Amino acid sequence: MVKKTQELMQVRLEEGKSDIETLKKTEKKALEVAIAIAHDKAGSIIVVGDTQSYSMHFPNFFHGKKVYIFDKGMVEVLRRLGEIDGALIIAPNGRIMAYGTRLLKQKTMKGKGTRHAAAFGISEEEGVTAILISEEDNNIKIFKKGKLILEINPYSKNIEDNITKIVDLINNPTIAVLAGASVAAPILGITFVPGIIVFTGSYYIAKSLFELLKNFERNFLKRRRLF
Repeated sequence: MVKKTQELMQVRLEEGKSDIETLKKTEKKALEVAIAIAHDKAGSIIVVGDTQSYSMHFPNFFHGKKVYIFDKGMVEVLRRLGEIDGALIIAPNGRIMAYGTRLLKQKTMKGKGTRHAAAFGISEEEGVTAILISEEDNNIKIFKKGKLILEINPYSKNIEDNITKIVDLINNPTIAVLAGASVAAPILGITFVPGIIVFTGSYYIAKSLFELLKNFERNFLKRRRLF
């Protein structure tokens, strides 16, 4: 724990707090790794964030080394490491902190197993995004602020081309508020991404539907004037 704390402090002091654009780049690469793992029909968890809530299953090759998810060939390396039992830990600036870890915070998710509980629990930490690759259905679930906010079908057509849009959804304040109902992305007034289910609160659904109806009414009146 002391070594983890010292290393995390070193990341923050030497490299500064990651800005949102760097975080998005890190999440984008993490999703590339997640999709690759899902295509292998394996299960895993990728945690992006400043967290110390994990213990090691294996000696940590990355301890004391500055290795980043952006480095050449690292997506393939992490794809293999992600299939080892345990979670991958990536700092917001892309630095690889650990692999094969046991997450220490868990929160039961009805009808789901320990991997879901671990992703659910760790995502309650401030600024942490947990990406779960489910071995049961091969879907990718994204947790943030203790909520399931997105579910992705990794086999959707051109899903790799839409990763940037998915990362924008992850960091959209409207999406990350609270979970309650599952709806298609267009209902929320968000750019549609094939293969994505968005989970959010009923207040935002009602608000977006109201805007949708207003736009429909506006367009309808315009057409009437034309005739």
